Amino acid sequence: MRIQETPIRRRSLLRWLGAGAVGAYALGRPGRGQAAGAPQKPVIVAQGAEPPTLDPQFAESGILSNIENELFDHLITYDRDMRIASQAATSYRVLPDHLTWQFKLRPGITFWNGEPLDARAVKFTFDRIGDPALRKQGLNDPYYGRVGFDHLTIVDDHTVNFVLKEPSIVFPVYTTFNPILAPGYYGAHGPQETAIRPMGSGPWMFDEWIKDDHIQLRANPRYWRGAPHIDTLVFRVVPDAATRVAMLERGEVDLVADLSPDDVARVEASKTLRVSKAPGGRRINISIPTQNPLFRDRRVRQAFNLAVDFDTINKTILRGVAFGRMAVPVIGRAWVDPSLKPYPYDAQKAKALLGEAGWKAGTSITINTTNGNYIKDKEITEAVCGYLQQVGVNAQPQVLESSVFTDRLRHAQFDMPYLVGYGSRFYGPDDINLLMVPGFEGMEWIANTQNGPKAKQLFDKLMVTFDEKEQQQLAWQISRLFAEEAPWIFLWNQVALFGVNRRIDYQAVGNGAINFWLPGGRDVRVEGPA
Repeated sequence: MRIQETPIRRRSLLRWLGAGAVGAYALGRPGRGQAAGAPQKPVIVAQGAEPPTLDPQFAESGILSNIENELFDHLITYDRDMRIASQAATSYRVLPDHLTWQFKLRPGITFWNGEPLDARAVKFTFDRIGDPALRKQGLNDPYYGRVGFDHLTIVDDHTVNFVLKEPSIVFPVYTTFNPILAPGYYGAHGPQETAIRPMGSGPWMFDEWIKDDHIQLRANPRYWRGAPHIDTLVFRVVPDAATRVAMLERGEVDLVADLSPDDVARVEASKTLRVSKAPGGRRINISIPTQNPLFRDRRVRQAFNLAVDFDTINKTILRGVAFGRMAVPVIGRAWVDPSLKPYPYDAQKAKALLGEAGWKAGTSITINTTNGNYIKDKEITEAVCGYLQQVGVNAQPQVLESSVFTDRLRHAQFDMPYLVGYGSRFYGPDDINLLMVPGFEGMEWIANTQNGPKAKQLFDKLMVTFDEKEQQQLAWQISRLFAEEAPWIFLWNQVALFGVNRRIDYQAVGNGAINFWLPGGRDVRVEGPA
């Protein structure tokens, strides 16, 4: 989809909103705590790219989500502790049939153009996802397939029922992905216009987009939670990571995400900067294709784990930013079985297990990786290969271009191990869901390991279990079986690393997303001059 080459300016935006909106959306007020006549300096975020569209149903990416979080309200979303929390909805519950999820909406929320965010807006949003005409034009939201969504009914102005085709305990997780759209505006404008002129209800309003340079947002003075303290947010496009850090040091930007471990000490040494860090939501591992006869014996896979000294990798390559080695394939305190500990480094035991499994010393394998998809992915892969060589496995890294790697991953074309990071929604059943789908991203362990069939039975039960304590116990059982079978070389939960100018009080959250006003907390504040 083509984005216009010329700036979308504030004046033209206000004309588009309508003459009656100009006074209501006056954008020039001083920031809270700022003296009149002393305009607040914009808060500037540097990102590596810009989104292809600002219509949230036509793309799905972290770059878009960071901007979308400021422009739109969702029914439910994540709070700072990565728990699902209410936003436009005040509550939700599953009804006794286990197919119907009922949401109560918060009254009084309006979009920037004055439309109400009510049951009609929610129905329009989720009906639009399935519009066949829009899907032919590139709408790619996979919501229907993810949760088995069938239809939505309006109970009253502030109550809606989502009806599923079959029970799904992961339904709330995927509902957090979808911002609510203004039905009048999105119903009257095609995707070419909604791509470049969004209409939301969020704390910041769209101001301008200058392609390949920046997207600018202005505070919404009528936001239902109150006017934000930051008047202007700017998302700048800065492709080079080193340039982003240099701009942070010079005070040209205030926030840089995906900070390299190599730059942490540099940022911390500055009196005007700080590092904000949170346990991450991406499970970095080396997946082992269990369909390959070389790796069919689980003693081989266990040996690969024992052969890797992750503590040293953390100290030398990751500069100590990791919180430790991953022990289980799930994230979230409630879902991590405390009885499971990470594989220790034990080269002698690794050699013994390989001998018991009949592994021929010097047998060659390749570990596929990318260079830049994840923090230090190439360097970590090279280190793992070195450790495997020390126990008699001739492991060599193979670096693939990102698009080639992704295509092979999506079509389950790897017959050799590969380093990958599986995203987490911080909900154990959904983390496990990714591990249990045959043919998806090469996860064939349920068909090729001793414990796989048992794990599948437990998973099928988990997906229709609505008691949270029972969910936890089932998730723990599956995690134990997964750890024993070791279809991964367990590495780490990639951290969220941000470089921050001390003038703002921004704090990182575990999913690595940028969000300036999370549920249950106050908005990000400007604390002082640059």
